[in-house]
Amino acid sequence: MGKVHRHRKVRTRTLDEGLERPFTLHRHRATYLAEKLESHSRRRGDQLTRLQKLALLRFHDDQVYDLRDHTKYNDSEVLKAYVDLFDELFFFGTLSSPCTFQFIGGREKGKFGAVEYEYKVVGKDLSGDLLRLPPLREKRCKLILYDRLPEENTRYKRLRGYMGTLLHEMIHAFFKLWACDYDGCSSTWDGIGQRSSEHGRAWQDVAYALENAVRDEKLLNLDLKLNRAAALALEVIVEGRAIHKDDLLDWKLDEDEVKSQLDYIRIWGYRKLRS
Repeated sequence: MGKVHRHRKVRTRTLDEGLERPFTLHRHRATYLAEKLESHSRRRGDQLTRLQKLALLRFHDDQVYDLRDHTKYNDSEVLKAYVDLFDELFFFGTLSSPCTFQFIGGREKGKFGAVEYEYKVVGKDLSGDLLRLPPLREKRCKLILYDRLPEENTRYKRLRGYMGTLLHEMIHAFFKLWACDYDGCSSTWDGIGQRSSEHGRAWQDVAYALENAVRDEKLLNLDLKLNRAAALALEVIVEGRAIHKDDLLDWKLDEDEVKSQLDYIRIWGYRKLRS
């Protein structure tokens, strides 16, 4: 947009101590945030922060995290608990304050999940851009999951499907809150990606790292799928770029699966995969 702007960085000690609101709204480079999330997701044992350790203790002690059939909690209660768990394990606890969670019963055609945002606009600056009140008190995001999984699924499979979508959307929410929102800065292939998709390299790097993290037996031992192949196919179409084999190798994605998703989008349209 031609404006001179500076990106902020956060001290590692600030993140380690789990201080509230370590990031500043729209002031961080997307690639920088991705690096922080990736390295944070690889912490284990003594390297875990206090916030991560407390989250894991709760995960092992509280029955709400048990995905088997005999527990008393409904799907919405379980998913809300996992929002907080994922936030504290992977997102530095930065999503709980600005974000709310909503599980919508009844199937919404073409949707798995979404993130909605609210701004308080107070006017325009000299260049005509909207002025929004800072900081988190005036911006909210809503994490939404749609009930659209087959009823014949077992409780474990059903919730695992929901949680893959949930983690997918939480990555979107994190970037939307804290990444620089200038088009020429974050809305690029190496950043978040185009606004009509937002599955660029930064998003893919984090999604791959978090899939590995939740699958680790030393952490959560959950085999979640974040729909990365479809997300890459969507971004490739929106960007008008080719699939690069180096990217597939970096993210351990199967080329045939990505091409299959490309064919699906071209036939049925991308809105069915915007999740």
